[in-house]
This record gives sequence, structure tokens and C-alpha cells, in this order.
Amino acid sequence: MRAYALCLAFNGISFQSLLGAAILISFAILSGCGGDNATGTTPAGAGAPAGQEASASQAAPERGVGSPIREGGALKLNTPAGPVDVPVEEAQYVNTDEGYSDYVEVWGNGLSLTAQVGGKVDENDREQLQYQSLAGKPLPIQLLDPENGEPMTIEIPGSGSYTILGGALVVENFEHGPSTVDRWQGRVDLTLQTVQGPIAVTGTFSFGIVPVW
Repeated sequence: MRAYALCLAFNGISFQSLLGAAILISFAILSGCGGDNATGTTPAGAGAPAGQEASASQAAPERGVGSPIREGGALKLNTPAGPVDVPVEEAQYVNTDEGYSDYVEVWGNGLSLTAQVGGKVDENDREQLQYQSLAGKPLPIQLLDPENGEPMTIEIPGSGSYTILGGALVVENFEHGPSTVDRWQGRVDLTLQTVQGPIAVTGTFSFGIVPVW
């Protein structure tokens, strides 16, 4: 509209003045005064409130993107001699065939532990095991290894090796990793055979666990 107003203002004056008006009109159009017929584009983010562009670039990452979880971790036990960490080198969630109960196997240096699930854990639409069905439920530890019939054992650093007479794992938190390893955290209760007789040991656990079929 400003371009047309300039044209009307210079109507009927000398050629030199008209030429000057034409130059002014051209400058006005090139400066973005072309109204609805302007073809220029607005730079990205122009006119946006401060910080808005930065917020848009901080969108949540895609699912499955993140630091991989490593298999293994530790059992943190409260023993009569004080707190100790028992390293866990391997942990597997064994998803068995239909008609058989799933189970958990945990291994380390002198550590052999198998816990019964007592049923099956289904998968969701992303092929992730639905561990929430286990949360808060004690998973009883078996007395004997289901494969070789050997007793469950644990090596407690600075103390020695003990036979596991019973106990349970209780999953309190879990996380699906971006690859093939998930994370479990929770409580552990063990009954150990000692020279003084059975003793109860409690603690916590945190380890990366691999689902296998």
C-alpha cells in the first residue's frame, strides 16, 4: 500500500521528480513493502520469543537411544562382619517354552544363584519382557542348580564360600536397555550355611540382565 501511496503523491510532476519517485517505489518494494504479493521468506526463528528456538531443539530423544546397559553388577550384602559387595559377572532371564516356568540365573566368582519366576512373563508390542508383573514379588532361590544338581553357592570377599540354603530376589525397579541388556534393582534375602549354623543375610542388588530364549 505504501508503494501505491508514493505513486499517487508524485502523479503529474516533472520527469525528474517522477524518476526519483520510481526509484523510491522500487526501493520500497525491495524492502518488503509489496503487500500480499511479496515473495521474500522470513528467516527461521525470526520474531520468536527469546529461548523458543532453543526449546524446540531440546525435544525428547528417540526411544532406544541412550547408553547401553552392561551385563553384571553387584549384590550389596549386610553380613555379620559388615557390608560387602559380591560382584555379579553374568545374569540371565531365561524365557522357557510354554508349560515351563521362567527363571533367573546369576553368576560370578564363586557365585551361583538360580531364582524361580513361578510362571511366564509376556512381551509387549516392542518385544520387551513385561517385568512389572514380577515387581514386589519374591522370586525364591533354588537349593540346587537345575542343570547339574550342584548346591547354590556364594563367595563373600574376605570371608569365604558358603552354600545358599534359601532366600529370594525381589525386583523393585527395572529398565529396558537400548540393546539386549536390561537393568534390575531390588532386594536380596539369603540364608547361608556357616560353621555356626544357618544365618540370614539381607542386602540389595543392581545388575544388567540378558533375556534369553
